[in-house]
Amino acid sequence: TEVDINRNRLDPIDGVNYELGLKSEFMDDRVNTTVAIFQTEQQNVAEAAGTLPGTTDNYYRAIDGLQSEGVELELVGDVTDRIQLFVGYAYVNIEDSDGDAAKSSVPEHLAQLRATWTVPGVDGLEVGSEVRWQSTITQDQGVATTGPNVGATIITEQESYAVVDLMASYDFARDWNATLNVNNVTDEKYLESLKKFGTSAQGFYGAPANASLTVSWVY
Repeated sequence: TEVDINRNRLDPIDGVNYELGLKSEFMDDRVNTTVAIFQTEQQNVAEAAGTLPGTTDNYYRAIDGLQSEGVELELVGDVTDRIQLFVGYAYVNIEDSDGDAAKSSVPEHLAQLRATWTVPGVDGLEVGSEVRWQSTITQDQGVATTGPNVGATIITEQESYAVVDLMASYDFARDWNATLNVNNVTDEKYLESLKKFGTSAQGFYGAPANASLTVSWVY
């Protein structure tokens, strides 16, 4: 859907993906693990290159030779009769045709840990927690043309961060359930994405601490 400076539509992305995976079951099939390695090669990837003259619309250029490789690991299942666990990790390295790092706004490392626990002695009560972590991301915003940093390359950076969520669910009557979700309990302030569109840059903050209570009836 993107166009170049002459408003000609770019050719579609062309590429190939290789993936090799292994799935395993443990503890009488109660716990499952997955390991996967992958490599992707892409041509004609659209990259913002500027703003069309007289407009605020961006134009793009096609980049050849982007290559990414990485690994994904997952563990999920009932580790005990009352505890369900999910552990996930992903690593990806993206390089251009010269072998240099590319797409630095995409985190190299992502990790997630989620657990739920059925509380003994209280029928219908379940509590849980989730931790999501990602490594540092950066975005090259170009060279400053005004201000005290004229001539300097401006790099926007979001350091690595973790977000913690909590949950409690209770079946308090027949066919009735109440679920409380508290997200980002530490009120972590972070930019969840860094983008550049031609000469413009955008960053989007993640949601601050928030909570929701849901009461549902199943019939």
